[in-house]
Amino acid sequence: MKTRTKLALGLVALLAMGAGGDGKMIGPTGEPQAVDASMFVGGGMDAPGIDINTVVNAPVAEVYKSFTTSAGWKKTMGVETAIELRIGGPWEIYFDPQTKIGSNGCQVLSYVPNEMVSFSWNTPPKFEQERAKRTWVVVTFADAGSGKTTVRLRHLGFTGEGKWPEVKAYFASAWPNVLKALSESFEGK
Repeated sequence: MKTRTKLALGLVALLAMGAGGDGKMIGPTGEPQAVDASMFVGGGMDAPGIDINTVVNAPVAEVYKSFTTSAGWKKTMGVETAIELRIGGPWEIYFDPQTKIGSNGCQVLSYVPNEMVSFSWNTPPKFEQERAKRTWVVVTFADAGSGKTTVRLRHLGFTGEGKWPEVKAYFASAWPNVLKALSESFEGK
Protein backbone atom coordinates (compact mmCIF):
# COMPACT_ATOMS: atom_id res chain seq x y z
CA MET A 1 0.00 0.00 0.00
CA LYS A 2 1.36 3.41 -0.90
CA THR A 3 2.40 5.76 1.90
CA ARG A 4 -0.14 8.40 0.85
CA THR A 5 -2.97 5.82 1.03
CA LYS A 6 -1.80 4.60 4.45
CA LEU A 7 -1.71 8.18 5.71
CA ALA A 8 -5.20 8.89 4.38
CA LEU A 9 -6.59 5.70 5.97
CA GLY A 10 -4.87 6.56 9.24
CA LEU A 11 -6.39 10.03 9.26
CA VAL A 12 -9.85 8.64 8.49
CA ALA A 13 -9.48 6.12 11.32
CA LEU A 14 -8.29 8.83 13.71
CA LEU A 15 -11.24 11.05 12.86
CA ALA A 16 -13.73 8.20 13.05
CA MET A 17 -12.51 7.09 16.46
CA GLY A 18 -11.97 10.46 18.07
CA ALA A 19 -14.34 12.96 16.57
CA GLY A 20 -17.28 11.79 18.65
CA GLY A 21 -16.22 13.83 21.68
CA ASP A 22 -16.24 10.88 24.05
CA GLY A 23 -12.96 12.10 25.58
CA LYS A 24 -11.14 8.96 24.41
CA MET A 25 -9.10 9.99 21.39
CA ILE A 26 -7.45 6.95 19.84
CA GLY A 27 -4.87 7.17 17.06
CA PRO A 28 -4.88 5.07 13.90
CA THR A 29 -2.73 2.35 15.46
CA GLY A 30 -4.55 2.31 18.81
CA GLU A 31 -2.35 4.73 20.75
CA PRO A 32 -4.07 7.26 23.07
CA GLN A 33 -4.07 10.88 21.96
CA ALA A 34 -3.49 13.68 24.47
CA VAL A 35 -5.82 16.25 22.92
CA ASP A 36 -9.49 15.66 22.15
CA ALA A 37 -10.01 17.93 19.15
CA SER A 38 -13.78 17.75 19.59
CA MET A 39 -13.36 19.88 22.73
CA PHE A 40 -12.33 22.90 20.66
CA VAL A 41 -15.09 25.21 19.49
CA GLY A 42 -13.36 26.79 16.48
CA GLY A 43 -10.38 26.19 14.30
CA GLY A 44 -8.67 26.57 10.98
CA MET A 45 -8.26 29.83 9.18
CA ASP A 46 -11.70 30.97 10.33
CA ALA A 47 -10.73 31.14 13.99
CA PRO A 48 -10.50 34.90 14.59
CA GLY A 49 -8.63 35.77 17.71
CA ILE A 50 -7.23 38.30 20.11
CA ASP A 51 -3.67 39.54 19.52
CA ILE A 52 -1.98 41.73 22.13
CA ASN A 53 1.56 42.39 23.30
CA THR A 54 3.60 44.20 25.88
CA VAL A 55 7.24 44.85 26.67
CA VAL A 56 8.47 43.64 30.05
CA ASN A 57 11.53 45.11 31.73
CA ALA A 58 13.31 41.79 32.29
CA PRO A 59 15.27 39.20 30.28
CA VAL A 60 13.38 36.56 28.32
CA ALA A 61 14.30 33.65 30.63
CA GLU A 62 12.92 35.46 33.71
CA VAL A 63 9.68 36.49 32.00
CA TYR A 64 9.17 33.01 30.54
CA LYS A 65 9.71 31.41 33.94
CA SER A 66 7.29 33.84 35.54
CA PHE A 67 4.56 33.09 33.00
CA THR A 68 5.02 29.31 32.90
CA THR A 69 5.24 28.46 36.61
CA SER A 70 2.83 28.42 39.53
CA ALA A 71 5.23 30.60 41.56
CA GLY A 72 5.29 33.15 38.75
CA TRP A 73 1.49 33.40 38.56
CA LYS A 74 1.29 33.67 42.35
CA LYS A 75 3.74 36.59 42.28
CA THR A 76 2.21 38.26 39.23
CA MET A 77 -1.52 37.76 39.77
CA GLY A 78 -1.73 36.55 43.37
CA VAL A 79 -3.58 33.39 42.30
CA GLU A 80 -3.19 29.70 42.99
CA THR A 81 -2.45 27.46 40.02
CA ALA A 82 -1.66 23.95 38.89
CA ILE A 83 0.79 24.40 36.03
CA GLU A 84 3.05 21.61 34.82
CA LEU A 85 5.13 22.62 31.83
CA ARG A 86 4.86 19.37 29.87
CA ILE A 87 2.71 18.36 26.91
CA GLY A 88 -0.72 17.51 28.31
CA GLY A 89 0.22 18.95 31.71
CA PRO A 90 -2.36 21.01 33.56
CA TRP A 91 -2.62 24.74 32.86
CA GLU A 92 -5.11 25.56 35.59
CA ILE A 93 -5.31 29.03 37.10
CA TYR A 94 -7.78 29.37 39.96
CA PHE A 95 -9.24 32.85 39.97
CA ASP A 96 -11.44 31.81 42.91
CA PRO A 97 -9.01 30.13 45.33
CA GLN A 98 -11.74 29.05 47.76
CA THR A 99 -13.54 26.86 45.22
CA LYS A 100 -10.56 26.34 42.88
CA ILE A 101 -12.60 27.64 39.95
CA GLY A 102 -10.75 28.94 36.92
CA SER A 103 -9.23 27.28 33.89
CA ASN A 104 -10.07 23.79 35.18
CA GLY A 105 -9.22 21.01 32.74
CA CYS A 106 -7.03 23.18 30.51
CA GLN A 107 -3.74 21.71 29.33
CA VAL A 108 -0.34 22.63 27.94
CA LEU A 109 -0.49 22.04 24.17
CA SER A 110 3.11 22.89 23.26
CA TYR A 111 6.14 24.86 24.38
CA VAL A 112 9.64 25.88 23.37
CA PRO A 113 11.67 26.85 26.46
CA ASN A 114 12.19 30.62 26.68
CA GLU A 115 10.34 31.16 23.37
CA MET A 116 6.68 30.11 23.53
CA VAL A 117 3.95 28.23 25.33
CA SER A 118 0.48 27.28 24.14
CA PHE A 119 -2.40 25.96 26.19
CA SER A 120 -6.09 25.19 25.93
CA TRP A 121 -8.45 27.66 27.58
CA ASN A 122 -12.04 27.60 28.78
CA THR A 123 -14.55 30.29 29.72
CA PRO A 124 -15.63 31.72 33.06
CA PRO A 125 -18.49 29.76 34.73
CA LYS A 126 -21.00 32.47 33.77
CA PHE A 127 -20.78 31.13 30.20
CA GLU A 128 -22.22 27.77 31.22
CA GLN A 129 -22.63 26.04 27.85
CA GLU A 130 -19.44 27.47 26.33
CA ARG A 131 -17.36 26.36 29.34
CA ALA A 132 -17.53 22.74 28.15
CA LYS A 133 -15.54 23.69 25.03
CA ARG A 134 -12.01 25.05 24.57
CA THR A 135 -10.14 27.76 22.74
CA TRP A 136 -6.36 28.03 22.74
CA VAL A 137 -3.75 30.59 23.71
CA VAL A 138 -0.26 31.01 22.21
CA VAL A 139 2.21 33.21 24.08
CA THR A 140 5.61 34.08 22.59
CA PHE A 141 8.61 35.68 24.27
CA ALA A 142 11.22 37.60 22.26
CA ASP A 143 14.29 39.61 23.17
CA ALA A 144 13.42 43.30 22.85
CA GLY A 145 16.99 44.45 23.56
CA SER A 146 18.39 46.21 26.62
CA GLY A 147 17.35 43.32 28.88
CA LYS A 148 13.67 43.61 27.94
CA THR A 149 11.21 41.05 26.57
CA THR A 150 8.34 41.42 24.12
CA VAL A 151 5.46 39.19 25.17
CA ARG A 152 2.82 38.50 22.51
CA LEU A 153 -0.40 36.74 23.50
CA ARG A 154 -2.79 35.36 20.88
CA HIS A 155 -6.08 33.80 21.97
CA LEU A 156 -7.66 31.83 19.12
CA GLY A 157 -10.51 29.50 18.29
CA PHE A 158 -13.61 31.66 18.77
CA THR A 159 -16.66 31.35 16.54
CA GLY A 160 -19.47 33.78 15.80
CA GLU A 161 -22.10 31.38 17.14
CA GLY A 162 -23.98 31.46 20.43
CA LYS A 163 -22.32 33.50 23.15
CA TRP A 164 -18.83 33.12 21.65
CA PRO A 165 -18.66 36.77 20.51
CA GLU A 166 -19.42 37.77 24.12
CA VAL A 167 -16.73 35.36 25.39
CA LYS A 168 -14.23 36.87 22.97
CA ALA A 169 -15.10 40.40 24.14
CA TYR A 170 -14.64 39.27 27.76
CA PHE A 171 -11.13 37.99 27.06
CA ALA A 172 -10.25 40.98 24.86
CA SER A 173 -10.60 43.08 28.01
CA ALA A 174 -9.18 40.49 30.47
CA TRP A 175 -5.88 39.51 28.79
CA PRO A 176 -4.46 43.06 28.74
CA ASN A 177 -4.83 43.06 32.54
CA VAL A 178 -2.80 39.86 32.77
CA LEU A 179 0.00 41.26 30.59
CA LYS A 180 -0.08 44.53 32.54
CA ALA A 181 0.29 42.62 35.84
CA LEU A 182 3.15 40.60 34.33
CA SER A 183 4.92 43.79 33.24
CA GLU A 184 4.32 45.54 36.57
CA SER A 185 5.74 42.57 38.49
CA PHE A 186 9.14 43.40 36.96
CA GLU A 187 9.03 47.18 37.41
CA GLY A 188 11.75 48.64 39.56
CA LYS A 189 14.25 45.89 38.76
